[in-house]
Amino acid sequence: MSETIHRQMTIKQILGKFPGKSQKLSQEITNAGLHCVGCGAADYETLEQGMRGHGKTEEQIDLLVKKLNDLLALPV
Repeated sequence: MSETIHRQMTIKQILGKFPGKSQKLSQEITNAGLHCVGCGAADYETLEQGMRGHGKTEEQIDLLVKKLNDLLALPV
């Protein structure tokens, strides 16, 4: 896998960069407690900022990034 998701990406960037996985990625982001997928903040707020804004810990941010990248590794 040449491209990965990192905490400095916006939700819009994540979904735009991986359109074939966007539904599953959106669900994982929502499961983590971020309901920003349809929110205007998804355009400019990074994944890390969104998670921090919702009171998430460093460990929770790292876990979400790992889960998102694990989804990318799965066949479509």
